[in-house]
Amino acid sequence: MDSFLKGKIMAITKTWEIEEIKVLTNLFQLQNVVRSIQWKLTVQNDGENLTPPQIAEIHGIVNLQLPDQNSFVSFENITEAQMVEWVKNDLGEKVKEFEKSAEHHVINTLMGAAPETMVIESIPLPWN
Repeated sequence: MDSFLKGKIMAITKTWEIEEIKVLTNLFQLQNVVRSIQWKLTVQNDGENLTPPQIAEIHGIVNLQLPDQNSFVSFENITEAQMVEWVKNDLGEKVKEFEKSAEHHVINTLMGAAPETMVIESIPLPWN
């Protein structure tokens, strides 16, 4: 590791959070069926003497397939960890790409690269 970075990179943490969900209130006999999940990935370096801490965030939305009635989880029993798992399953290989991209941003900022805003998010189509 570059001597400049020693002591500055203590631990890079990756945190997935759910910011918002959209549900179908009624679908046959099912209620509050999760259809859309807005998520956030935060990658942070918790190195020594870093003020402010080095952080990168990526935001996105996934749209879920309709559930099988046999495997449906009622809304009140869903945990954030379970929703994060659904998001990661839906994203597939993009999970690693997003995590690496945000991690590189944090390291480049430490090495003196100009800070930039790096946000990936869904936006409305221009023709709508």
